[in-house]
Amino acid sequence: MELKQLEDLKEIRQMMARHERFLSLSGLSGISAGVFALAGACFANARINTFYEGNLDYHRLTMELVLTGVVVLLLALATAFYFTWDKVRRNGEQMWTALSKDIFVKLAMPLLVGGIFSLMLLKHELISWMGPTMLIFYGLACISASPRTLKEIFWLGLTVLIIGIISLFFLGYGLIFWTLGFSVCHIIYGTMMYLKHDRKK
Repeated sequence: MELKQLEDLKEIRQMMARHERFLSLSGLSGISAGVFALAGACFANARINTFYEGNLDYHRLTMELVLTGVVVLLLALATAFYFTWDKVRRNGEQMWTALSKDIFVKLAMPLLVGGIFSLMLLKHELISWMGPTMLIFYGLACISASPRTLKEIFWLGLTVLIIGIISLFFLGYGLIFWTLGFSVCHIIYGTMMYLKHDRKK
């Protein structure tokens, strides 16, 4: 009888957690985002080397770096949506609920402000400040949304935020810190999320 009651309590807690937190975020989303960021960083590094060799002008380099960032972002968002939608579908849940909308708003606000701020830095040719700015605002966005989703998102956000702050003191190494924050951290935390929340499914 006590075993049955414990199982009932466990099920009730799981149901409450599903209503309070969006738990269907897939770890594969983080892994794929990290892989895309790594590919983008490798391309950006190659083009920056070409610029320093004198075979590429600054404005062309800027355009290519911005385009690379946009492509990486779109690919990361597309795969994040697909893997999360697939997990939601397999769990028999809904994708677009009041909870997921709340998470979207909490993520979007810091990202939108950070995006506008980054564009202003680009306009004034302060490109070395863009890496730290993106890392800091992305970290804040993850921390903002974390109370409504998996706990790993908080630690991802905090780690990226710290990396962004540190990178402010090493502006000449922005691409290294950008890669560490957006690629390595996503792969590590995505793998942790996958092993903890996805694989057993």
